[in-house]
Amino acid sequence: MNKRKEILKLREQGHTQRKIAKTLGLSPGYVGEVTFGIPAGMPEVEELIGVKTEDFSEVVELKGNFIVVGDVHVPTTNWKFASYVSKVAVSQGIKRLVIVGDLLNFDSLSDFSIDRPVTQLRKELKYAKKLLNQWAKVFDEIHYFMGNHENRFFRSLKGELTVDLLGGFFDCDNLNIYRSSVVELISNGVLWRATHQANYSRVTGNVAEALAEKYQCNIITHHEHKVGILRSKWGRYTLISNGGLHDHKAMWYVNKFDTTSPVMQNSFVVLQEGVAHLLTPYTDMTDWSRWI
Repeated sequence: MNKRKEILKLREQGHTQRKIAKTLGLSPGYVGEVTFGIPAGMPEVEELIGVKTEDFSEVVELKGNFIVVGDVHVPTTNWKFASYVSKVAVSQGIKRLVIVGDLLNFDSLSDFSIDRPVTQLRKELKYAKKLLNQWAKVFDEIHYFMGNHENRFFRSLKGELTVDLLGGFFDCDNLNIYRSSVVELISNGVLWRATHQANYSRVTGNVAEALAEKYQCNIITHHEHKVGILRSKWGRYTLISNGGLHDHKAMWYVNKFDTTSPVMQNSFVVLQEGVAHLLTPYTDMTDWSRWI
């Protein structure tokens, strides 16, 4: 039995904080931290919800050099630009790929009202599998994290099945798949937090700025489909809005009506020796002769 459970068991029996500390050889302060706010006879929250609370905030940590992509949105993918991921990896000798959410659309599982036929799930999975296996020829490791579109899959299954099921559809030996939507990347000792966060702003960098102040590190955001790289306002961290590999012209819900929303933009990040480079299809922003 671990110390926390021993403490709570004695608390249920009516022992005082000081008595519990003396019995277990612990400091009264530690006992107080464990029992604070938990009335005698009541279970810990984890026992009620059936999940360890640290699972909600667990962050995977990876070390090395990486290519970081997100918002691929198979099948509405910019296949030409997506092909540059492998070309840069070969040119730069980078063997690790990180996918930070929205590899697939999962349109057939969407909660939004749909007034036209959508791509069948089996077709989305088929082409995502093809793309992953093409990347697997170049990358020794592919690390796949979840986004809001993957959550359509999990919601439809009501939590009964895990990421292992999703990973099984792809039959890709190099694939590591995680339920989390965030990963900490350490390159040459420099920490970068790559995330498919819930928040969105029309102003490029606003969300990344807030996350940098919250987590005190460099930030690479996704989900917003915008491209930008800047320094935080206090000059401590670098902020990157990593657009995506999507083809917004192929997304019916984007083009159905005129909208004042920002135009979706493409990019991916090369994280090399601690420095993040934002590569785009825009010739006035990226000199491709330096990369391939």
